[in-house]
Amino acid sequence: MFPSVRFVFLFAAGCILSLFKGVILYYNAVILAVLLFDFLISQKQPFSVERDFDYILSIGVENPIQIKVANKSGVPLSVKVKDEYPQEFSASEREIGGKISGYQTEQFHYTITPYKRGEYTFGDVFTRRMSRLGLWVFEDTFNLETQAKVYPNVQMVKKYDLLSRKQMLNLIGVKPSKIYGQGTEFEMLRDYQVDDEYRVIDWKATSKKGKPISRVYQVERTRNVMLMIDAGRIMGVQVGDLTKLEHAVNSALLVSFVALRLGERVGLCIFSSDIKEYIPIQGRKYHFNVIMEALYNLKPDAYESDYKKAFEYISRKNKKRALVVVYTDLIEKHISQRLIQYCAALKKTHLPVCVAVKDMNITRIAGCDPQTERELYQKAVAQTLLKERQLAIKELNRRGVRVVDELPEKLTISTINKYLELKHTMRI
Repeated sequence: MFPSVRFVFLFAAGCILSLFKGVILYYNAVILAVLLFDFLISQKQPFSVERDFDYILSIGVENPIQIKVANKSGVPLSVKVKDEYPQEFSASEREIGGKISGYQTEQFHYTITPYKRGEYTFGDVFTRRMSRLGLWVFEDTFNLETQAKVYPNVQMVKKYDLLSRKQMLNLIGVKPSKIYGQGTEFEMLRDYQVDDEYRVIDWKATSKKGKPISRVYQVERTRNVMLMIDAGRIMGVQVGDLTKLEHAVNSALLVSFVALRLGERVGLCIFSSDIKEYIPIQGRKYHFNVIMEALYNLKPDAYESDYKKAFEYISRKNKKRALVVVYTDLIEKHISQRLIQYCAALKKTHLPVCVAVKDMNITRIAGCDPQTERELYQKAVAQTLLKERQLAIKELNRRGVRVVDELPEKLTISTINKYLELKHTMRI
């Protein structure tokens, strides 16, 4: 408990009135009585605080946190709340709060953004409430320690799922790749459209909805998709708020969801100097959770990746043709040469797609106007790296290896579009 700003103003007024000896004694007596009265009537004002959020947080995006404050008395409650979120996160607000009417509950919101995957702890919730006359500030602490896990961008998966059901994937940049109404495998129900055949109308759903509903079919063919994620040294480079590995993991998670949703069989291989994790190709519904758990706490190491070992391992484990999506980088010439060599060898049986994250810092440095000798040297190095990257992409394309080289914010959607394009053209 401590005096409020209003208390300080009253004290300052008393200092001014001290110049008038006849007044100050009465003023002090009244103020003391008011202070004591305000303290006694405000000391115990019952209220409760709860924290509510999704315990599976998504990396690199804003996650909503809700603080519920219930006023359990009949008088208004003026309160400010400060949540003890993990120090590794950034928050939209340091302090939230407001005025709550008697016997009412208010919900206050803020968002947090995690930058690393793993398990974290939310601590106590601290509150400051004003006394009824606004002369005192009472502090309370609520023990609401809670565990939370930061996963790859699960919010994007949920958003894709929702937009997919509403046939609005174009809003996030996903290009249509299937001819609906063909094939014999049922996929979904949607509103009847003018060019639909009468035989695709679902009369049972139509009677329930009170409007024409059509059945959508797709061509039935199950394909194999293997996701390979490079967790070596080059993937630990920071691009924006996240590392290249984080961007790759977010993309791989959504690609696996989309592929499984379309009836594909999906597998995962995480490699560096050795094979870190291998999940065989499967198509069961719970397989997405298996992949998500494998990606949950993945971190880059300090070793150079062994492409030879990783690609030979994949070839040995997967005899049937598959789309192999390799998340790696093309920034260093000697590494790119080995990647090109083994991607080309993999193409004999499988269809490899190389996915890389563009680093805008290098592009910016390469295009800057140098003012010092150091900046001139940095520009020369950046231009060399970009040239080698373009040569590597050109050589991969020449050898029949597809390449997705995109900015972090466009990487996931571009990879999905490339996958859907290859699926639609029956290349897999």
